[in-house]
Amino acid sequence: MWILDDWAARASTGHNFVDGGRVDTEKMSGKQLVPGTLTALPRRVNGEAWLSIQDVMAHFDMPINPALWGYPQMLMTFCELIIGIPRQIAGQGTQHDVDTLGGQQLMIDRAQTTLKPYFKGAGYEHATASQNAIECLQALMKTGAISEIREVVETNGGAFQNNEVKWNEMQGNVEFAYDEDQELPVSPEDLRTSITAMWEAFTQGNAAAIEWFGIPENQDLALNTMLPGSVVPDEAQRLKTEADIQTICDEGPQVKMNRDGSIGSDLPVHPSKAENFVVAKQVVQRYILKNFQLRTDEPTTWILLHSYWEELKDMETQVAADQSNRQMQVTKAGQPPPPPPDPQMQAEMTALLQAAGPAIIQLAKIMQTDPMLTKGNLKDQVSAAKTIVDTTVDAGKLMAGGK
Repeated sequence: MWILDDWAARASTGHNFVDGGRVDTEKMSGKQLVPGTLTALPRRVNGEAWLSIQDVMAHFDMPINPALWGYPQMLMTFCELIIGIPRQIAGQGTQHDVDTLGGQQLMIDRAQTTLKPYFKGAGYEHATASQNAIECLQALMKTGAISEIREVVETNGGAFQNNEVKWNEMQGNVEFAYDEDQELPVSPEDLRTSITAMWEAFTQGNAAAIEWFGIPENQDLALNTMLPGSVVPDEAQRLKTEADIQTICDEGPQVKMNRDGSIGSDLPVHPSKAENFVVAKQVVQRYILKNFQLRTDEPTTWILLHSYWEELKDMETQVAADQSNRQMQVTKAGQPPPPPPDPQMQAEMTALLQAAGPAIIQLAKIMQTDPMLTKGNLKDQVSAAKTIVDTTVDAGKLMAGGK
């Protein structure tokens, strides 16, 4: 637009040229040319013969293409579509004879189609600028002007961490390419339509949709698009686990005293029994996989994160065992108590045991017979002992009211 304005200004006034050897331009500079007044043209005194004014001054008009005057209107339409407020929203079409909604939508679609090359050019420009920035940074690090770059970013848990880039990480070549599939920005309506279709696939058991909704970032996108202000399920657990991870990365291993008096190391934070272990394990697993470079860049942090992961699994098993034991106790406590023994039955059993006393004594004597008398055969002794034991057990059950 600035080029068009400049060209219009030049074309409206034209260009004036003068023979500087014959006309004193310093005396003419700043001198007003008042209409209806004779203006003297000062000339330089150099002994040369005076020429006519047409021979020392000339004026040239600059033509302009009339089609360029449609550029401002095209620029306005371009800006309206970028910010999402085309004139169709206010009930104004680009043509007065297009009054139907379908006609207005068709005009918007055609306008967006013509704008695609502009967005593609912007994509190429951004890719080139990004590559130039990286190459300049590599050159500065190579000369020692910059040793490292540190950026403080805020994590999802509200904590802060440092993202560092060092010289050894800036080796090699990098190339930025424009994404050929990238077109115009997605409108909110298109985004809601896509998420609704994904949700319908999720409710029908589509495996890809289930996996997509299992990612917390996608849940945030869906809720913020469909229900702004909603809270993602298990968000508190995600924030707590992310804060624990950040503490582990920032503080590193902690010194602790072992039971044998030796010095060991420990995690700065530990999971609790109140964790939602399914969500917590998912957050830790995604962080480890996403930041796999820690295994070589910061092996100590890598080991601590895996220790935290193992503690989560061990505590999950412990909590499940505790819940199972409590459930067994609750089930046992809910069962009715056994009926008390019948007094008459008890009296009869007592009399029976008293009558069976001599027989039991005789069996006891057989059980204690010296093996030398039976020539090493213990069959009778074992049978007598077994009879005594079985009789005692059965009597105890009957005394207790059993069968």
